[in-house]
Amino acid sequence: MNATVRKLLIFVLYAGLTGCLYSGPENNSEFDRVTDLRSFAGIYRNAGEPSGYLSDVIWHGMIPGRTVVNIEVRLPHEKSLSVMALDERGSVLKEQLFEEGKDFKMCQGRICLKNSTRIVGGQAQDPMLGVGNEYSELGLDQQGSGKFRSGGSAVGLVYMVIPMAVKSKEDIRFTRIGD
Repeated sequence: MNATVRKLLIFVLYAGLTGCLYSGPENNSEFDRVTDLRSFAGIYRNAGEPSGYLSDVIWHGMIPGRTVVNIEVRLPHEKSLSVMALDERGSVLKEQLFEEGKDFKMCQGRICLKNSTRIVGGQAQDPMLGVGNEYSELGLDQQGSGKFRSGGSAVGLVYMVIPMAVKSKEDIRFTRIGD
């Protein structure tokens, strides 16, 4: 095999095992830099664009997302958020108080929900060994609507020979409908 063919084969293998996946709403905008929790106070649609439910992000599926129409966020104290799930009549289905430093932390103007790095692969029948990172965060977009972002990345070796790198990101918008 000559050097040109070998380089082409290496490039094809590398390019084939490198990927980036993204999904998000139409006219997606970046996160706004929130300086205090007061900015989160408002009423948001529970149904996200392009899909998903804000109630599932907040309560991890503990209440059926389809029964919740809106999410209301209030600021009872400087470092706490009161969050209510409302049905179509405006009745409260669930209410919970979240305190900064106990239930969440602020990172660059966003509510950081998860950020973890771990070893991926290494199990029997798993062809990849490497390092992966997962994250999820809530914030406001530049139009003032709620925004949830989750994503991750992984780098490693497939069959301990072929380098691989992948990255994914998903954005969901929750339209603000009131203050």
